[in-house]
Amino acid sequence: MLSGIAPRVFLPGNMAELLAIYRQNPNALLWAGGTAIGGLRKNDPQYARPKKIISLAMVSEIAKVSRTERYLEIGAAVPFNKILQVGQHVLPTALSQGLSLLRPMPLRNLATLGGNLAVRGLRLNAYPILLLLDARIELRREGRNRWITMQRLFDRAGNPSLDSGELITRIRIPFEEWDLGYFRQIGTPMNDLRSSLSFCCTGKIVKATVSDLRCAFGTFSPLVIRNRELEAFLSGKKVPFARKEREEALAMMEKTIAESPGISSFQKNRARELFDWFIHVLREPD
Repeated sequence: MLSGIAPRVFLPGNMAELLAIYRQNPNALLWAGGTAIGGLRKNDPQYARPKKIISLAMVSEIAKVSRTERYLEIGAAVPFNKILQVGQHVLPTALSQGLSLLRPMPLRNLATLGGNLAVRGLRLNAYPILLLLDARIELRREGRNRWITMQRLFDRAGNPSLDSGELITRIRIPFEEWDLGYFRQIGTPMNDLRSSLSFCCTGKIVKATVSDLRCAFGTFSPLVIRNRELEAFLSGKKVPFARKEREEALAMMEKTIAESPGISSFQKNRARELFDWFIHVLREPD
């Protein structure tokens, strides 16, 4: 239960009501599944004692999944399990693996993609994957909507880069013929940021040759580690990689990890181990 004085709760029935209420109450806490809020509220007064809550439970416009020939579009309030079910044949493998890792399983009926992205000061597991997939985010406030890239979703301080009364409403993922996808996670940021880490990768391999490879480490802090020079180096290489190529790739990644500020020795060591594992096991998909 939420501690302190009971907050005032708003229950808008549609998008127009939601935007109007949020414009008038821009400091209210938006509540969809509440899974991240439950984990954070012991450390953050904003989540521990909100004065106002806006429930998204009745706003059907942001609880839908749709697709076109070009992209998959996911409403910000769609639970993970629904995303996994509806998108089981089209969801990129790395994203599917990342969403499936939420434990225990019943939490996936509550957790939402919009909530995963909107936590202040943190990058939970969906962010680095969607970054690699070139996903775009729709932001709406009363009288206006706009689409932005994942890179522009957060400011330099690590907070969602949203205007007053603006909220995440849809996530749009372009369809690409990704042949491979990996997602691995160590620890959980709700327990200890310094011992938590995620690694995700997506790519295309044609006739045993890498045509596109994208990798990122999520530290769950505002920092996401990615080396585009390394990705370009591996593009065009045959898999499995030759020993010299693996050694050079690992050296490039080690340098990037070592120069990344604000991450622990544990995270650096695990990031190196995960990438070393990945470049050794990478093969052409069956």
